[in-house]
Amino acid sequence: MADQSATQPGEAAPAPDKAAPGGADSWPSRDAFDSPAIGSWTYRLMIRWGWLLMRTHFRIEIRGESFPTSGPVVISQNHSNGLGDAHFPMSSTRRPLRVLVKYSLLKMPLVGYVLRNINAIPMYRKKDGVDTRQNASSFEAIDKALLEGAVIAIFPEGESLNSHRLRPLKSGMARMLVSAYEASDSTIKPIIVPVGVTYEDRDRFRSLASAVIGEPFEVVPIIERAGSEFRVAIRAIMKESRARMEKLTIQADSEEEWRAAVALERILPRSSAPIGMRQMEALEALRQDSGEGAERRREAIERLGSSLQRARLSGDEILAPTPSFLGVALPLLALSPLLLLSLTVWGLPILVSERASLRAPTPDKLVTVRLLGNFVLVPALAVVTAAVLALAVNPLAGGAWLLAALLSVATFTWSYDLAAAAIVRWRRRVIARSSGGTESIQEALRSIREAFAARP
Repeated sequence: MADQSATQPGEAAPAPDKAAPGGADSWPSRDAFDSPAIGSWTYRLMIRWGWLLMRTHFRIEIRGESFPTSGPVVISQNHSNGLGDAHFPMSSTRRPLRVLVKYSLLKMPLVGYVLRNINAIPMYRKKDGVDTRQNASSFEAIDKALLEGAVIAIFPEGESLNSHRLRPLKSGMARMLVSAYEASDSTIKPIIVPVGVTYEDRDRFRSLASAVIGEPFEVVPIIERAGSEFRVAIRAIMKESRARMEKLTIQADSEEEWRAAVALERILPRSSAPIGMRQMEALEALRQDSGEGAERRREAIERLGSSLQRARLSGDEILAPTPSFLGVALPLLALSPLLLLSLTVWGLPILVSERASLRAPTPDKLVTVRLLGNFVLVPALAVVTAAVLALAVNPLAGGAWLLAALLSVATFTWSYDLAAAAIVRWRRRVIARSSGGTESIQEALRSIREAFAARP
C-alpha cells in the first residue's frame, strides 16, 4: 500500500483507488500493517502488540477499497467482538487513529492505560447512568481532530453484540460530522469509510476473521442538499451509512436463516472472496431456493454444516482426495520442536486466559478477556522465567530462554496453522476409513451442491 501522510486542516482527501468490479479482483488485500504506523512510540508499541495478539487468535484478512490517504476520515464499522473489533480500523490504515469508546473503559487498569495512550475519545451514554452533558468536551475533541485531518473510528451500533444483521445505528456519528463541518466554516470535506467485519466462528481460536472496506463517500454533498436543516442532514448521512454498511456483512431476517446461510457457505465451493461476501451469496442462494425439496435441503444443510464446523472442515476438503499417512504424519513430526516450544511459552497464558474468559460478563467479551490475558501473561511469564533461570542457573540460560520465547512469538501461528492443517487432513483420513463415512457425506455434499448449481 502506498505511503500515507497527514493532511493540513481543511485539506480535501483525494479520491481513493477503485477496485475492479466483479470477480476475485474486486476484493484485493488492503492490510496496511506491513509498514510502520505514523504516531507516537507508545501508539506504535500498543498497536503492534495488540496486532500480534489479535492475529494470534484469528486468521485475519482485510480486503476491499483503498483507504483515503489524507483528509478527515470517519471509519464506520459494525461491532460484535468487544475490543477485538478495534484491530480492523487500526490495520486498515497507517495513519494515526482516534477511537471513540465508552468512558468506563478508560477507567479500567490495563485497558484504560492502552486507550489513553492511543488518544481514545470517551463517550458518555445515558444507559451507563452518567451525565451525558460531558459529551460536550468529547465533541470539542472530535471537532478539533477532524479539523486537523484526523482519522476517527466509531462503532455506530453503540454496543458490542453478535447479531445476524446490522443493528440500528446511533446518530452520534452524523452529528459529529455536521458539527465539525460547521465549526470549520464549511471548509473541511470529511469522508466516511464503511467497514464490515465477519467472524467465521467468533470465539474459536484461529478461526477466520474478515474485514471488508467499502467505498468511501463524502458527506459534504449530503449536508449541502439538506441546507440549514440540521436534522435532515443527520438522517440522510445515517441512511447512506447504513445502506453502505449493509452491503458489507450478511443481513439475515432471523437467527435460523443466518445459521442456514453460514452452514451453506461451508458446504458450497469456496471462492477467494472474503467470508462475509461468501455468506451473503449463500444467503441469497437460500432465499431463491423455494422449489420442491427446499425445506428438506435446508435441514440437511444445517445438519451437515454444523458437523463440518465442529470438525473444522469445509465441503472442498471433504471432496478432496484422501491424504496419505506420510502426508499427515511427516509435517507433524517436523513441526514437533516448534510446537513444544510454543506450548511452553503460550500454553499456560492461553489456558489461564481461556479459563478467565468463562467469567466474562457477556458473550462478546470472551475474546476481549483472552486477548487482554495474553497481552499481559505471555511477556510477563517469559520475563519471569528468564529471570529465574538467570538467578538459578546463569545469565546465559536466562538470555537463551528470552531468545527462545521471541522465536516462539515469531513462529507460533505459522507452526500452529501447519499443524492444524495436518490434523484436518487426518480427520479427513479418519472419515474416509470409517464405515460408510466419506461416501455418505460426499453424496450429501454433492447433492446440495448440484441443487444450488442448477439454480438459474
